[in-house]
Amino acid sequence: MDLEEATAKIADLETRVQATSAEADAARQQAQADAAERDAAATRLAELEPSVTTLQSEAETARTAAGHAQAEALGNLRRAILAENAGQVVPELVRGDTAEQLQASVDVAKAAFGRASEAARQQLAAQQVPGATTTRDAGAAAAANPNLSPVERIASGLASR
Repeated sequence: MDLEEATAKIADLETRVQATSAEADAARQQAQADAAERDAAATRLAELEPSVTTLQSEAETARTAAGHAQAEALGNLRRAILAENAGQVVPELVRGDTAEQLQASVDVAKAAFGRASEAARQQLAAQQVPGATTTRDAGAAAAANPNLSPVERIASGLASR
């Protein structure tokens, strides 16, 4: 290796050393910036954690209150449905966990009430009530006809008045 080659090699190596040193400096600066960002993020996280805990607690309280309000609203809706359909439904069959379920159960409750009412009417019509011991003409007419249902006997008695 002669002097020129050695000088060229030294110049090349010095250029590479400068480039590598500059790259190392940039990496150090980036590491310092990253460390500063990490420290800032850790500080901000420490500041936010109590707020997150508080907000989670408030959210749970709000969910509980909403659940109570929904249950109360469903209870009010059920009472309104029962009042609106008084004498037309079996109250025990009007139930549900949502407003839609409550509304849908009304049809079932009405059908059950209708079946029960019809069965009671048929049973009542089939019963024979002993004739009354009255001297009125209508009472005597009703007593004279044992084939009249109790409802027909009452209607006959009321019609004579």
